[in-house]
Amino acid sequence: MSIKYTFKAVASAEKGLRVLGEEQFDIIISDLQLPGLDGVEFFKRAIVSHPSAIRVLISGYGNDTIVREALVIGVLAFIAKPFDLTELLEQLTVLIEKDNDSKNRFFDNPRQRSQRQSE
Repeated sequence: MSIKYTFKAVASAEKGLRVLGEEQFDIIISDLQLPGLDGVEFFKRAIVSHPSAIRVLISGYGNDTIVREALVIGVLAFIAKPFDLTELLEQLTVLIEKDNDSKNRFFDNPRQRSQRQSE
């Protein structure tokens, strides 16, 4: 099975919030250090328009306090810089699988889920 990704990169938190207001995204990745708002404040605002999006914060400057704050507001993962693309994709795969499991658990009835698994 091949998975295709479409992504959009922006230069600031403010531009990111504008784009989030215009389009829907399943995954949002942000750096902590951004021009204007920081990544935590960006996610606080992004959650309003994208409450079910998978949210990932990346940074080379994270400390326990920032990571904890990010997790409290709904960021699902923190990835420390430097990282390689493989590490990011592996983390995203885990988050997507957890998200899919969560949706299946809450929105499917058990009989539908067992039928789908036996196919």
